[in-house]
Amino acid sequence: MYEGTGDTSYDDARIWRFRTLSKNIEQYLDDTWVHNGTFEGGLLIEGDYSRDDVFKALESYIPFYDGDISFINDRGALSEYPWIRLADEESFAVLFNAKIPFKGIQVYADGPTSSGNYYILYKWDTDYETTISKAPVLSEVTNNFGGFFYEKYVFEAGEQEPGQYVLKLVHNGNADATHKLNLHRHGNVSENVEMYLNDELVTDGTYELGLLVDGESSRADVLGELIPPPEPTTEPTTEPTTEPTTEPATEPDTENPPTGDDGFGFVTVLSFATAAAVLYKKRKILKI
Repeated sequence: MYEGTGDTSYDDARIWRFRTLSKNIEQYLDDTWVHNGTFEGGLLIEGDYSRDDVFKALESYIPFYDGDISFINDRGALSEYPWIRLADEESFAVLFNAKIPFKGIQVYADGPTSSGNYYILYKWDTDYETTISKAPVLSEVTNNFGGFFYEKYVFEAGEQEPGQYVLKLVHNGNADATHKLNLHRHGNVSENVEMYLNDELVTDGTYELGLLVDGESSRADVLGELIPPPEPTTEPTTEPTTEPTTEPATEPDTENPPTGDDGFGFVTVLSFATAAAVLYKKRKILKI
């Protein structure tokens, strides 16, 4: 079972454990997953085969982080990375788009035993705010999670169809020392995922968790580009139209000629002409 090297010539009454995990197998002690090494054991088969020829991947852990995660096989290595304590935050969430069906979400963390953390899975709807306001696809409360060294917790999701989802982690509000749960952060933002702390976009790194899928797959096989929220639409504004107005034409008033200055001038000219004509006639008469 173990894929490393070491001296196994010990007392047959004991089963010895190497201190690193081995790929393509899982071991359980009293039905509890062994997170801190690999007990010695293996298969016997006919012919000449290597370990890689025989053991196929049971499942694949697809990290949301797109860098090197080989450190997760080293006990306690997460302590070197920045972390948040879930009990001190309102919530943590991750947005992802799965190209193939997935069966679970695996979270790596450390701290004393922690209980009462809520894991809630939402199917994408329009945008982040709308999505988390809808009824979840699945939700679960963890009763036991964590350890003084990093540990993994698997949120069993059945078999979820491909699509875009939001996973949200919420603490139950008990922030005493026994409920300490630390989520650790890589220093780089990763492609094809978005993470939210207290519903605000995380811009300074990627926290360590990911998807579980059956068989052997890579990150590129599983995580697709995120579907962006729709662009806001604005209705075109139109200026109100007004009908042109025309004043009705008026006929001149012939029965009531204008008076005032114009009328006075007309009467004055007429009177002057009449007086001139009279004087002319009188002048003619005097000559006779």
